[in-house]
Amino acid sequence: MIFALSFHEYAHAWMAYKCGDNTSARMGRLSMNPIAHLDPMGSLMILFVGFGWAKPVPVDSRLLGNPRTDMMKVAAAGPIANLILAFASGLLL
Repeated sequence: MIFALSFHEYAHAWMAYKCGDNTSARMGRLSMNPIAHLDPMGSLMILFVGFGWAKPVPVDSRLLGNPRTDMMKVAAAGPIANLILAFASGLLL
């Protein structure tokens, strides 16, 4: 679960970086390290309730080349990463 949250947020950060926004890289969020992405309360919720959340990746749309389409790409990157991870996990089963 923690890896999935980190992978999801990393995908948002990576796509924002590829589209021209280096905010996440400057903040240390362009990393697969779970420490960079986990929210303290969201992590506790994972332990006690079974679901949780990560810190959202900051994106500055002013730094993107084409803000409208690039924000759609950044937003879609996380769910696409989830699908890739689900497919890869399914292959291992």
